[in-house]
Amino acid sequence: MREQDKVPESVAGAGGKGQDRFQQPEAVLRALIESPQKIVIFALDRQYRYLAFNENHARTMLRIWGVQISVGANMLQLIARDDDRQRARANFDRALAGESFSVIEQYGDTRMDRRTYEDVYSPVHNEEGRIIGVAVYLTDITEHRRAQLELESYRNQLEELVAQRTRELEAAHLQLLHAQKLESLGVLAGGIAHDFNNLLAVVLARAELCLQQLGAGNPQAEHVAIIRDSALEARMLTRQLLSYAGKGQFLLATLDLNEIVGSISQLLRASTSKGIRLNLELAGEPIPVRGDRTQIRQIVLNLVTNAAEAIGERTGTIQVRTGLASVDEATLREACLATSLRGGRYAYLEVEDDGCGISDEVRSRLFDPFFTTKFSGRGLGLAAVLGIVKSHSGTILLHSQLERGSVFRVLLPLSTVDQLHPEPPASGSTAAFRGRGTALVVDDELAVRTVTGEVLRSLGYQVLEADGGVAAQRLLRQRADEVSIVLLDLAMPDMNGEETLRALRKIRADVPVVLLTAYAQDEFRSRFLPGDLAGFVAKPFSREELIEALSQATSAASG
Repeated sequence: MREQDKVPESVAGAGGKGQDRFQQPEAVLRALIESPQKIVIFALDRQYRYLAFNENHARTMLRIWGVQISVGANMLQLIARDDDRQRARANFDRALAGESFSVIEQYGDTRMDRRTYEDVYSPVHNEEGRIIGVAVYLTDITEHRRAQLELESYRNQLEELVAQRTRELEAAHLQLLHAQKLESLGVLAGGIAHDFNNLLAVVLARAELCLQQLGAGNPQAEHVAIIRDSALEARMLTRQLLSYAGKGQFLLATLDLNEIVGSISQLLRASTSKGIRLNLELAGEPIPVRGDRTQIRQIVLNLVTNAAEAIGERTGTIQVRTGLASVDEATLREACLATSLRGGRYAYLEVEDDGCGISDEVRSRLFDPFFTTKFSGRGLGLAAVLGIVKSHSGTILLHSQLERGSVFRVLLPLSTVDQLHPEPPASGSTAAFRGRGTALVVDDELAVRTVTGEVLRSLGYQVLEADGGVAAQRLLRQRADEVSIVLLDLAMPDMNGEETLRALRKIRADVPVVLLTAYAQDEFRSRFLPGDLAGFVAKPFSREELIEALSQATSAASG
């Protein structure tokens, strides 16, 4: 053997005479010495005594167990931890039994640096083929394993994040589809209500004209009164349709939510059965909101009615609460109404019941028009609530458990206007009103135009009728000195109300104009300048409502 090929006895050591020795090529022994830094190589005989090892293994045993190793030392006796020692012995025995295999295991003191190795075990045979020991090749993969575990952790986190975002996107998509469905239904409801209002305007006005002509003692008056009252009930339905469509008749002002709820407390109690206890928990300070008094009352009444129906014939409790709340954007994303509202302080109206609760299936259709779990034809209820809340730039939160009850929380933006508007006093009698001069009625619906003209004639006006903006301009030019007031429809095909008013003002700037429309004042007022309109009448209107608008318009003009 050449001098440079000799292996140190401490590393390649062998037993004495009569003992089996490894018969390995010298190149293998050199590999034990020159192996890569992280490769640990050692060989044991059948009694687990070292026959050979490289410096990496010597350093590893010193670092992990604090022991110096030498040829002939029993390796199992040098391993301090019982679990490591038992696992190592099991692996050695597998190899001594003739099996070659690899495993990934950890060794070391948990108080220090416990390392991870990829172990390869292989039996060693002598020249006669008998197994005389085991060779072990260990690669320190601690850092690789850590990186792998971190990568796996990152992958799991990413998968969870992707899954979470997918769920959020699916929920947002469903909410968008629901919002689009509600929007489509709203457009349909608004169109139906607008056309139906024109028909009702004719029925209501004709009925009131008949009652005026028949007199109280006429036996036919009772039948006509029923027709009038039915038309008024139908008007409420169309107003609910318009509320659902977000185009209800709104008169916006800064209101105290507490005052609105308190003012209808008796009506709320009357709308529930005797077995239901109604509790009002109103905030101790004014809750200013920008809204329409009648429409907000409708929200309260519809929610309480819905709560009462959820309780049914059983005994139960309905809690009506008002207050201020800080709401974050995560909560707003769970609202029943998709909005762009941001987190912040909101006024809330909350109605809680201990009724039957709402299932997921019912919840998905809860705000659809005419959907009910009772019987068909119950009306618009919660659908109208949704439309009103939407028109007030608010949203609705819902929490419900089957057989435990439900909580509806309506969130409304706080008003920035300090001055609160209390409920206006009831108007006086309009029986003494008499019109003067000529009224110009501008409406593309012949029936509406005709019956409105007849009501005006009964009040003492001369009447001119125009089917659109072009005809109205022609009549006003011809009779400018005679016209004392204009009643103008907002929605017309040739020229809309806004365009017609601008044209009429060029002919006669001082003529008072009363707008006729089924839509909310807030929806069209921004399109007119201050002073453009002398009044507003919501279709379909009663005789008294028309008289009140005419009276206010003429008083303002004369004043």
